[in-house]
Formats: sequence, structure tokens, C-alpha cells
Amino acid sequence: MNIRLDELAEKIGAELSGDAGTVACGISALDEVAPGCVVYLERQKDAGPLEGAMPAAVICSRSVKL
Repeated sequence: MNIRLDELAEKIGAELSGDAGTVACGISALDEVAPGCVVYLERQKDAGPLEGAMPAAVICSRSVKL
């Protein structure tokens, strides 16, 4: 799966912050963040695995600060 982040944001009704032209290459679990993938983060306190990781995007609520 390859999708531009602006297209993904439109499909899921999300607000995009960052480079709209970035292409995500898949979905990754939070505990196994793969470079270029999209990750879902439910709670701020679970953000530890993102440190030093290179996901294409993180889907999260507005209350999460990255």
C-alpha cells in the first residue's frame, strides 16, 4: 500500500499536520514502528516507541502532543 498523506487524511477525515506529499508505505504496530509506515497512537503515555522512529505519519487525537 502506498498512499500520500493528504489522500489518507481526506479518506479518514483527519486533519493533516506536516508534509502532505509524503508517501506512506504501509501500517505498523506501535511496538514495531517501521520507517515510512503509518502508526496509530491512542494515548500520550504510549508514545515511547516513537522516540527515534521514522514513521511517515502518526494518527492520534488532538490531545496527543508529539
